[in-house]
Amino acid sequence: MISHSLKITIRSSEQNIQKVKQTVETFVANGLHQNYDQLFVLILGRKQTRYPKIESNGFPFDPAGQVLDFQDLLKQVTLMPSGRLHELALLVSRENNPPKLKQNDAAATFKRSQAIKKKIEKELVKKDLHDLFDVIYYEPHYKFIYGRLMVRSVEDRKYPELDTDHPAWFRLELWDFYEYGLEFIGYGREILFDKDLRWDLLDGDNDPRKNNPDYRHEHFHSFMKIAFDEMVTYDPETDGYHGYPSLYCHFRHDREPFIEYTWGRMGNHKKKKSTFKFDPAKRTKLP
Repeated sequence: MISHSLKITIRSSEQNIQKVKQTVETFVANGLHQNYDQLFVLILGRKQTRYPKIESNGFPFDPAGQVLDFQDLLKQVTLMPSGRLHELALLVSRENNPPKLKQNDAAATFKRSQAIKKKIEKELVKKDLHDLFDVIYYEPHYKFIYGRLMVRSVEDRKYPELDTDHPAWFRLELWDFYEYGLEFIGYGREILFDKDLRWDLLDGDNDPRKNNPDYRHEHFHSFMKIAFDEMVTYDPETDGYHGYPSLYCHFRHDREPFIEYTWGRMGNHKKKKSTFKFDPAKRTKLP
């Protein structure tokens, strides 16, 4: 569902239709068409005279108006009023001269992250793990006192109300620490993969690829990472609505706190199976 109209530009030095088509398919495969209603491809050089129309999973793309080169941009710029030209000049200046992070700012960010990490380790991890070492190797979530956390936006003022289009809080199952933060595990969804273990997410039960004998599909978990840098504070007191502690975070990654999603299967202590995750380099748009 498109929440607002916004145009984005993907730059490419390759002008051929295969590259343009691949760009559109990648755009759709990553779900960006649900947030943006138009895609513009900027060619670093001269574009072809003509391109055939492209459609990917119902997302329309008309190269005649949506494949641009510098000549097209120049035409648009010359028609801008002086006020817009000034705004454009400021934007270009900021992009070419990004503000440098001061050394003391970086140190402050690091210290804040380490403080939150130590607080979570102290308040959320069980004190005696001696009898759980073997279990934790396969299912690290057993190290935590609580199985879930309330992950809440620091800007939300409507809790416990939930905006289903843009949630400002999540009730998430803890999985493990990783080097720079916490990892949570979700229910996940079905994943399609071929004999070479190239994989893609199934697009619901009506996805025609589900009946393709060349592919296999199974249900796998999603793993979501929240970096300590994205955390503002941890409240060990259980909230009055769901009965779990709260982790307050910035929601600045597409209105979410997660810096990374991965897919795979959780470990199982009884079956002595370790956690398995799909290679992100093998994710592709399977036809």
